[in-house]
Amino acid sequence: MSILRIEPFSGVSGDLFAGALAQLADGEGMVSELPVLLGLKDVRVVWETVDKCGVSCRKVSFHNDGGVECGHRHLSDIQELIANSKIDSSAKKRALEIFQLLGEAEANVHGIPLEKVHFHEVGAVDSIMDIVASAVLLEKLGVRKAYSDTVVTGKGFVQMAHGRYPIPAPATHQLLQGMVTEPGPETGEMSTPTGAAILRHLSPSFSVPTLCLLSSGVAGATKDFSHPNILRLSLCEEINEKASEYFLIQANIDDMTSELLGSDLIDSILEIGARDAWLNQIVMKRGRPAIKLEAICVEADVEVVSDFVLENTTTIGLRISPVSRKELPRKAIVLDTEWGMIEAKEVVLPSGGIRITPEYAACLRVARQKGRPVNEIYQSAIKGTKQ
Repeated sequence: MSILRIEPFSGVSGDLFAGALAQLADGEGMVSELPVLLGLKDVRVVWETVDKCGVSCRKVSFHNDGGVECGHRHLSDIQELIANSKIDSSAKKRALEIFQLLGEAEANVHGIPLEKVHFHEVGAVDSIMDIVASAVLLEKLGVRKAYSDTVVTGKGFVQMAHGRYPIPAPATHQLLQGMVTEPGPETGEMSTPTGAAILRHLSPSFSVPTLCLLSSGVAGATKDFSHPNILRLSLCEEINEKASEYFLIQANIDDMTSELLGSDLIDSILEIGARDAWLNQIVMKRGRPAIKLEAICVEADVEVVSDFVLENTTTIGLRISPVSRKELPRKAIVLDTEWGMIEAKEVVLPSGGIRITPEYAACLRVARQKGRPVNEIYQSAIKGTKQ
């Protein structure tokens, strides 16, 4: 599970999220391929290096060379566009959730049913690209937890399709409810509805613990302020996890079918916070064959993991016990291979040596794209060069 640290000292917007996440995931190429995967053949992705008060960073923008205005879409139009795209199903789910949050905010602001919302600002092609790109990159990075500093909104007024509104704009204000915000010193819109919807999807905690910084990505905005108008995102590890006690959750199950006890269940347990999960075949009383479901998590995730197991299996009780785990220092890297860039994990052994292991999910994705055996991609990645 990856932890994302968000520093919105100059606000949040869709293009800033997409640009910074792309730097974290080495994903500029992935973003540039999205128009084709979405069926937006006239859309062109432009990357450039900009200077923001002495900070050199990357900026992404999306251009509709077909000259057709893509605004005024209903939510159902956007849902169909994403559902019919060729992006990963998990990324589709993220993108659809972000647009749902955005649509609900617009509906509440204007007092109309969700199906009647017209996405004047957010339905344009650049915002569709911002959200889908962010969803794809968040999924590639495996982000499941986020922490954020105070969100700066800007101040003054902004001109919108329905008139002149105070900053933050109504939909942005709605989406930022429950979050820690401040206007900041600059006049102008610094947090947009699209950026706020992505932030709402991430549901960050604003109580930032001590974190171990693994890598950072920085993206620049269009406007210039007296401070660097950038968004910095970082992948981190929680320091206290390495020294903390882990907990083992166990359940013996003899009355569920193998279909329900398959990889989907294990994947879901991992997605909600378990560090590891697995199944063992056992024999219970009276010689009944059964399955032992086990999961490891930190103390903060014990309740959510155990509740999930109770809700989604037939067990009526769990065993929860503290366990110790020794971990090797590790970090995410990218390998340059004959099939392209493939994510991997680098660990430091007790002897000081280095071991690099390609990520199976990344090899499988490339194998499916290229129509090659996954083992061929895996062996190529082992021989790759670290970037």
